[in-house]
Amino acid sequence: MNRSSFPSSLPRRKLLAVCAAAALVNAAPLTVQAQAAYPIRPIRFIVGFAPGGSADVVARAMAQELGKDLGQSVVVDNKPGASAHIATQALLSAPADGYTILFAGLTLATNPALMASVGYDPKKDITMVSQMTAMPIVVFVPGKSEINSLQDLIAVSKKTPNGLNFASGGTGTSSHLGPELFTRTVGIKYTHVPYRGGAPALQGLLGGETDAMFDTAVTPLHRANVEAGKIKFIGVMQKDPIASYPSIKPAGQQGIAPAAFMRSWQGVAVRTGTPPEIVQKLHASISKALKNKEVIDRLVGAGTEVQGSANPAEFQKLYRDELVRWTALIKAAGIKAE
Repeated sequence: MNRSSFPSSLPRRKLLAVCAAAALVNAAPLTVQAQAAYPIRPIRFIVGFAPGGSADVVARAMAQELGKDLGQSVVVDNKPGASAHIATQALLSAPADGYTILFAGLTLATNPALMASVGYDPKKDITMVSQMTAMPIVVFVPGKSEINSLQDLIAVSKKTPNGLNFASGGTGTSSHLGPELFTRTVGIKYTHVPYRGGAPALQGLLGGETDAMFDTAVTPLHRANVEAGKIKFIGVMQKDPIASYPSIKPAGQQGIAPAAFMRSWQGVAVRTGTPPEIVQKLHASISKALKNKEVIDRLVGAGTEVQGSANPAEFQKLYRDELVRWTALIKAAGIKAE
């Protein structure tokens, strides 16, 4: 089209505005098409825990199945350290396009209160996609201990100056917050003995350095020590028994108030700003994977219970409720990250 085709009365600024608007209109369908075609390249699945642990096993089982369903590889990227905070920072430094997703766990709800500054707003910067598992919090003692129940634990604690020694995998972990919540609820004292990880904490218990321990999930290591008579479970901090280990008596059947109940959880999160269509597509794929028998077997084998979310909003509510709950406990107890 030549220059004489444009009306001479059309100002240049107005002409440019018209052209820009036309470009946006033409680009809009391309954006929608790109979202509908998602994913068109591999997805990075950031996991804030080391390879080989329960979280890694769950992540890899899910990544394999998600990759099959979505038609693109879902690649696990382990970034352990700082209670999974390094992994969260990696998510938030990536584009909000669905090609970087995060293995979300309880630390997302506890780090903001434990750390002086996490560098992001947990209520605004993270969008939950779907829960994948729930992790029962079990309580155990040495095999030769006189304690056989949670009520025994309370009674013996009350007779012991400064309470019993509870091992944990580190300050601010679920194995620390569990006894903190429990002892405050039932009105007893305890002494926190932190170790550098769950395995050293278990060894400390086996070596007679501590009296009891709260831990996440029933792992093969736990089972082996139970079978060897080295430890015994005295409760699980929830209302009902664990489906995969029903012989552990739940706190709800031992006269413990629900305020002391707790479960850890695992799921998937993305950076806020990720298109809703992509969030929904990821949620649908996760929900489908959680119905696969092979995936279920691998998740249960890792000591977890399969538990999805009806929709992303349900998981987002769980996350915000957990933020409120653990922030209140951590501040009341004056707990700070090491």
